[in-house]
Amino acid sequence: MAANATEIALRSRFGQILMSDPCQRINFRWGRLHADGSAYSFVALALASRPPKGIGVIVNPRLPANTEASYDSVTNKFTVRSAAYGGTAFHKMSIVHEATHAIADATDRGTVLGQLDETGAYVAGALFNIYSAPSLNGPYPFNPIGQGIFETAHRVAMQIAATPGVALNPQVASPLRQAVLNHPTYAFLRQSPRYTNDGVSL
Repeated sequence: MAANATEIALRSRFGQILMSDPCQRINFRWGRLHADGSAYSFVALALASRPPKGIGVIVNPRLPANTEASYDSVTNKFTVRSAAYGGTAFHKMSIVHEATHAIADATDRGTVLGQLDETGAYVAGALFNIYSAPSLNGPYPFNPIGQGIFETAHRVAMQIAATPGVALNPQVASPLRQAVLNHPTYAFLRQSPRYTNDGVSL
């Protein structure tokens, strides 16, 4: 089924964010995940593919509380709250977060521990916010200070922001992994479920 005008606009907006300089600068490894410019370019290309192939975007204003956006590895679709999504610094950071889930779906077929997948996605979003600033020291488009899990993600990301290609040390990431588990949105991850990744076709 062909995408409607709203989805076409959202796909284009998401693709532009993923191809932007701050996103293309992201480059780190976390377990089997390698989030870098090439990987985000693949997701952008998937967003430009003709449905039903590629990655779609749907609007659902009734997303659960505390959920800004989501990515479903079964349907290969992003879900956002409104057709205007993507205009703020926080929206852009969230899009990069969800696109990191899409990278795992596209490049790492099989299952991955959900808490690890979310940890990597939060680091990626934080790096995007850091690289969107005039310097690594800020000021940042989205101020993470006092923002709970986002502040924790920022502190972890700052430890690798100046070393592209680095493998994130589990000890460095441990506070963020714990913050994910303590967040009400991710209460279900305390049972150690695994996310299923089955690939993305172009």
